[in-house]
Amino acid sequence: MTETYFEIAANVHSEFTEQKSKFLGFAHRVQSEEEIKAIIADLRAMHPNANHVCYAYRLGKHYELYRFSDDGEPGGTAGRPIFGQIEAFKVTNVLVAVVRYFGGIKLGTGGLVANYQKSARLTLDAAQVIEHKILQSLQFVYDYDVTSDIQQLLHVSKAVVEATDYAERCVCTVSLEPSQIDDFKHKLMQIKNTQLLSP
Repeated sequence: MTETYFEIAANVHSEFTEQKSKFLGFAHRVQSEEEIKAIIADLRAMHPNANHVCYAYRLGKHYELYRFSDDGEPGGTAGRPIFGQIEAFKVTNVLVAVVRYFGGIKLGTGGLVANYQKSARLTLDAAQVIEHKILQSLQFVYDYDVTSDIQQLLHVSKAVVEATDYAERCVCTVSLEPSQIDDFKHKLMQIKNTQLLSP
């Protein structure tokens, strides 16, 4: 079975009003916590009169890192419901932030949970979700006289060439689906003057 992960294709936003409270939802493609901090700071700067900027994010192909923040809302009423939608949409490398302008009518904890969840859902609904295959890297060296054989193997196996270093011998780094690795190694070793470096 091919391992995959999902990301949003582009940044998107949504907006709705509930009992005079305005909820602005934003979903951003992200790769690092530093990038996330900068986006949150930008949202706060763009919405200085907003009462709350609550958010959740998840990073990594294997969902290694995630966080959420209620930003002053009652505990568990904002960040966690937002994160729940990230989980529901099965996306990663994403920040979902919801800017709330309080309209003077208290929504209660149940109302807050429902509306932060709704904002995140509407925002992610607006995004195109793209699927990526999780690839594994492999590095090998070969002599220049077998270049055509190597090129043929790369073409047939649909390996993605990540880097090639033309030194005394050619050093090549490729990425493949994990299920293709053993077959690729076997075929590579059938070509003379080649050597695996990793893994």
